[in-house]
Amino acid sequence: MHLVTTAVTSDDDLICHVDGVECLVLQGLYNVNSGNVRRAWLTFRRGVSVAQLIGIHKSPMDSPADAMDLVAAQRHYTWYRVLSGVRRVP
Repeated sequence: MHLVTTAVTSDDDLICHVDGVECLVLQGLYNVNSGNVRRAWLTFRRGVSVAQLIGIHKSPMDSPADAMDLVAAQRHYTWYRVLSGVRRVP
């Protein structure tokens, strides 16, 4: 986990995409499961900040699921996972 933290999630060029936000979500879930609640909350908050900076929160949620393309669906579910992670951390 130390390698992921130092090589991937600490590099702003790598996490400024939807895949990078997903990495932050997975790192937050790992921290929750290992008992590091404060570090998990900070990771999820960083994921929210990055997601808002790249515009994931503006995904079209009012269109039907079958009309959404794959990229829009991935952005929508990534935003949902980030927010649910922030709410889940006590």
